[in-house]
Amino acid sequence: MSGVLGRRVLPTMLPSFAVAATMIAVDGFLGSAAYGIAAIFPGIAITAAQSIELVRAQHVRGVSPVSMALGFLNLTLWFGWAVLVRDPGTIIALSISWVIALFNVIWYALRRLGLRPFFLRVPELALALQEF
Repeated sequence: MSGVLGRRVLPTMLPSFAVAATMIAVDGFLGSAAYGIAAIFPGIAITAAQSIELVRAQHVRGVSPVSMALGFLNLTLWFGWAVLVRDPGTIIALSISWVIALFNVIWYALRRLGLRPFFLRVPELALALQEF
């Protein structure tokens, strides 16, 4: 990414190092449950962004059903593992992300079956109204 954008590697990677160090410190000093609470936010950001696009996009033809299904399976397997080993941090972090991912899978299926988009952006709304 840094080569494409013409940026130096270290400044590009610095935010990732800072987040990783913070997460390690939270886990080390505050425990697994605190880590889980802190890890909820990146998980929500990733899955909620997809949710918003699935709800608002004029069409969902560009979404890969295989990728979505495999991502949901991955979350399910990690959640199952966390329950089996009783790891509170992983259970906390995955619980909300899993529910949002389940919503995404269901919403994607509904959109493919003909559900209309909601809360279209203004340019997309104008195009949609022209089709009628």
